[in-house]
Amino acid sequence: MKSREGRKGGEQYYITSTLYLLGSFLAHKRLLLLHGNYAVLDELYPGEGTRLRDHLERMERHLDPQATGKEFFRQDRLALAESVMRWDENGLRICSSLEFRDVYEEQKPALIHNALQPAEGFVRDSLNKEMEDLLIGDLQKITNQLRYLRGDEEGGKVHD
Repeated sequence: MKSREGRKGGEQYYITSTLYLLGSFLAHKRLLLLHGNYAVLDELYPGEGTRLRDHLERMERHLDPQATGKEFFRQDRLALAESVMRWDENGLRICSSLEFRDVYEEQKPALIHNALQPAEGFVRDSLNKEMEDLLIGDLQKITNQLRYLRGDEEGGKVHD
């Protein structure tokens, strides 16, 4: 996530790319749940699916109105997640950033545009450097946990 101070491409680029980034995170979190991946991880590595789910939940809580003082509710985050999900012959998938940008910036169907207004407002008015740093720190912990599970030497078990 590029901070506002160092962004390139202007305000609209920042909003669109940040919406895609947050939407992708939320969509991946949702797909892990829908596909039962947490349970599979717990079967293979006892407690690790639960730990991953808890890390992702904690990360999402940084976006809650209680944490930010801004209205970006769970249903708004779900709408953002669904805006980057597409059905194809294999089921649900995360769309590419180009697909998202095409729909969001070029086509702007009223349904998507209206559904994403709370997310746009959050990105425009509430997302600051401190919150970006929190989210990036959480992502690094999750990445390390996944590397550990995969057996990478760089990864390290993350404790709650």
